[in-house]
Amino acid sequence: MNGLAVIEEHLAAAPGHLSEADRHLEKQRSIVAAFERDGRKASLAHELLATFETLRAAIRRIMTG
Repeated sequence: MNGLAVIEEHLAAAPGHLSEADRHLEKQRSIVAAFERDGRKASLAHELLATFETLRAAIRRIMTG
């Protein structure tokens, strides 16, 4: 497989990966909410969520140019 074909394959897979990332974000939001609701320490869960959101925003900027 040549370089261009590999790039095209990765670009074709990108929307599915973004959908998966969105599902992970929703899961992490649920985890944060559950921790807070149960009175558990949620600082690490918040940090992880913020990292996921930052990465997702960066990917969106790259994809939309």
